[in-house]
Amino acid sequence: MLRLSFYPLFGSYTAVAVMTALLAAVIWMRKPGMNAGLASSVHGQRILLTLRYLALTVLLFAMLRPVLVYTASHRLAASVQILLDRSQSMSRNDEIGGATRFNTAKKALDDAAPQLRQLARYSELKAFTFDTALAPLECRDGQCSDLPEIPDGAETAVGFILDQLRERSAGKRILAAVMLTDGAQRTRPSRDILPQDAAGRLRDAGIPLYTVPLGQAGLAGNTRDISVDSVQSNDRVFVKNKLQITGTIRITGFTDQKIPVQLLFETNNTNEQGTSVLSMEAVAQTEVQAKEDGQAVPFHFSYAPQHTGVFKYTVKVPPQEKELSDRNNEQSGFIRVVDGGLKVLFIQGQRNFEQGPLRQSLHASPDINVNYLRIDKKGGLLHALHDAVPYNVFILDSIDAAMFTPEELRELTKQVKEDGAGLILLGGLYAFGAGGYADTPLAEVSPFVLSRADRQPPNQPIRQDIHWSPLIPIPMQLTDSGKRHFVLRLDPNPKQNEERWTKLPPLMGANRLDKLKPGAVLLAAGTDGQKLLAAQMSGLGRVLAFAGDSTYRWRLAGFTEEHKTFWRQVVLWLAKMEGGGSGDCWIVLESSRLFPGDPVKFQVFMRNKAGEEVRNFPVKVSVLKPDHKTENAAMVTADGVPTGSFRSTEFSGDYVIRAETELEGETKTAETRFLVQNRNLELDNPAAYPKLLSDIASVTGGKSVPHEQFGALITELIKQSGELVEKRETKTTLYDHWTVLLLFVLLLASEWFLRKYWGLV
Repeated sequence: MLRLSFYPLFGSYTAVAVMTALLAAVIWMRKPGMNAGLASSVHGQRILLTLRYLALTVLLFAMLRPVLVYTASHRLAASVQILLDRSQSMSRNDEIGGATRFNTAKKALDDAAPQLRQLARYSELKAFTFDTALAPLECRDGQCSDLPEIPDGAETAVGFILDQLRERSAGKRILAAVMLTDGAQRTRPSRDILPQDAAGRLRDAGIPLYTVPLGQAGLAGNTRDISVDSVQSNDRVFVKNKLQITGTIRITGFTDQKIPVQLLFETNNTNEQGTSVLSMEAVAQTEVQAKEDGQAVPFHFSYAPQHTGVFKYTVKVPPQEKELSDRNNEQSGFIRVVDGGLKVLFIQGQRNFEQGPLRQSLHASPDINVNYLRIDKKGGLLHALHDAVPYNVFILDSIDAAMFTPEELRELTKQVKEDGAGLILLGGLYAFGAGGYADTPLAEVSPFVLSRADRQPPNQPIRQDIHWSPLIPIPMQLTDSGKRHFVLRLDPNPKQNEERWTKLPPLMGANRLDKLKPGAVLLAAGTDGQKLLAAQMSGLGRVLAFAGDSTYRWRLAGFTEEHKTFWRQVVLWLAKMEGGGSGDCWIVLESSRLFPGDPVKFQVFMRNKAGEEVRNFPVKVSVLKPDHKTENAAMVTADGVPTGSFRSTEFSGDYVIRAETELEGETKTAETRFLVQNRNLELDNPAAYPKLLSDIASVTGGKSVPHEQFGALITELIKQSGELVEKRETKTTLYDHWTVLLLFVLLLASEWFLRKYWGLV
């Protein structure tokens, strides 16, 4: 398109017209005079005026500043990205005629070769296969020649791939991304990015996503499958104590049928040669039932191991009739069964912030087994007191005496005084005299004298005369006796021990406890004389009274080790084990269930005979693999703790980690096990999820189309590429061209020459 535009001097046609008129008037009024001898003076005068007016016309042309404008449309360069899923689930043959999903996708690409060839003329065409990463394909003349024969990807990371695509496309114009996949995301951390979130980022980047779903939705119809999806348990349990194992089982195609589930546990048996061997035996069974197809049904097992050691357990569903695959019918794990240990009963009434962190700190010790009992009605304690395995230590936390029967309090007092159990009374709204214990048997064992006048009425305002305000900080200071006491030893160096105590956050509030009993020892007090921690012997047992209930603030402030050490030493002292017991060494795994190729990370811990944790000790760690070969693990020290990782986990099966070190002249060893699962993320549950593909496509402004319409989709993209144009204007200025200046000069020179020739100058 061509057009002529004018940009007059000063932006005003009027100004140009006025100047032209003035110049024309001047030319007219200053007409050239002629010599009398000239043959035709009138004719010569007209010639000179004509030349002057022509020069004025050229000047007018320049003052109007004409510009020749040419507008042209240019096709914008854009890219179309095609992504083909190459994961193993694409090998499922659930397409028409029994074709696999992957072959169906390849056929769709082959059939659309003419459209792809045409698209490549106008747009940049790029193709990739993907599983956990994008792999470029070499495509020429509309066909990709290096497609894999079979899909072999072990995972499908849809969200991660979409993010990769967006990052690769930064700064480029993307017409569309087309993804051919079954829509099921099956991947592991750190690639488990939600596809919906990644689609939102594609939308923000202006990249529309078109999806081509492959495979049958879900595993419905004639497909039947049972999968043990998850299994959870504690990492350790005390021998003959209950082990709780829970998880979920996904049931497809067996709706309203009762499905048996077994718990198998390693048990010691004797073979024909008289050697003790471990074998898996069914120790419990239950049934689950799905009300809906594809429902994840929870299960629960409880079992009490009878021997110490590290044992394998398996949750298994026996193969069912016409089941798709039974390789996903079980999951296994490991549990450490420990001997003896200190048995602690944590008894609580009113819930508070103290109990959670306190129990966490005690659970961190492998030789301390804490059972939690919350009592909200009378009679809840007696059964626990008559447990077959007696408790070593009782923790009584802010519970009103009215919640106990007289028999329960007499039995608890008896176990302290006559059986030698330890007891700690913790502070709280209903503790000590405030909780009504002055007239109970527990008043006999309390290190403080309890008064019935200190009763805190239930559901009444807090009595300030028997409780220190929770708004007033109370720094915990050691008395002379406390500085020497095992319970308060955070550091073996006395000076450093005091310094560590001064750095701890203060308590917030406490019970007002005043008079100590004869024989009781005050271990810690507040800066204003508040009595906080006292100890005494009561018969054969030991008793501590702690007026505070806010040591959880130590953990919140980052003093986790101090919190763990203090509460561990409280329990050890109450159980009379502060100076005895053997040293211990153990291994803590980050995870005991892995997939092939995953690294296992672990730490090695050790305590000396005094129960103190040892730091910065040398240790040698080896790993026995399922192929019966042994490899050493690389070790480093992190914050004083030997830390290692092992990466040779290519085989599925059981692995044994063994640590060996020296402690106080003795060789200490520790063993634990982990499992590399024989599971296949792609094939254990190969269901397709077209709804997910439809959802993420619509988020980006694209759409989902069946594979039969893939060619039509490419044709639509060709049309869109044709509409992707940009109009550009090319401007050529005419007024400043050299020909204009030359013409103007020639006209003036000709006029001057004629006047010279005619003798007028």
